[in-house]
Amino acid sequence: MRVFVDTNVWVSSIASPGLCEELLKQLFSSHEVLGSELVQRELESVLVRKLRFSRQEINAALAMFGETSLLADVAAPRNDTEWPVWLEKHGVRRHQLRRPGAQREPRKRKLKNF
Repeated sequence: MRVFVDTNVWVSSIASPGLCEELLKQLFSSHEVLGSELVQRELESVLVRKLRFSRQEINAALAMFGETSLLADVAAPRNDTEWPVWLEKHGVRRHQLRRPGAQREPRKRKLKNF
């Protein structure tokens, strides 16, 4: 099975041993782990900015990331006229989008009888 691993899972597995670390070990042992250049850059950025990792620690983390099969990143449109074409190409329907600045209607809460 091919599995794409999000940046948050990478950061959690590197920063603190636990569930995410075990998940990655299991994925690498029995699946094809996918990544992208965007995730790799984001991972490096988080390790530097938020976790203040040394260059040696970052290189070790990126070496582990290097074991993934890299996917091509999908480029976002450069201007507003390209969005409709991009959305259609990637299977996003207009009814799935909210207008910029539009507010969602608040959910009606059911009051419990006490």
